[in-house]
Amino acid sequence: MPGAGQQRVFVEAYLGGLLAGLGLDPPAGAAAAAAADGLGEGLSIAAAAASGGGGAALRSVWGWLRLHGVERPADAGRGAVSPAAWRSLVAALQAAARAYECTSHLVWALWGLVQARDSACPDFDYMSYAQQRWERYRATRPAELAGG
Repeated sequence: MPGAGQQRVFVEAYLGGLLAGLGLDPPAGAAAAAAADGLGEGLSIAAAAASGGGGAALRSVWGWLRLHGVERPADAGRGAVSPAAWRSLVAALQAAARAYECTSHLVWALWGLVQARDSACPDFDYMSYAQQRWERYRATRPAELAGG
């Protein structure tokens, strides 16, 4: 599991690539990792934005960006993202990733329980797998769900 610093580098690289594909520049130095390793290049949503397509998915990306203070560049030119909007985007994406991480562990724990009961495959310890994923769920779930 990547540490908090590694997760932040990934999130910033991802956002930098997404924004670049949409004609936006992150604040100076904010997404150096994106330029260095090319993460986020060729994103289908960014490609759809550049070509004017994308439908509902594209509208939801721009809606999400607007929630964090990012506007579409005028006249198909390049735009810039403010440092405050960048911080908001990074924080929001990190929070969403934590929520999905927790949910993923829960789903795979439940899958393991079902497989432990129903699977005809004797070569895998589904119950142990389910227990491991349940422990990861408990370790990553939000405090509001911890019950105390």
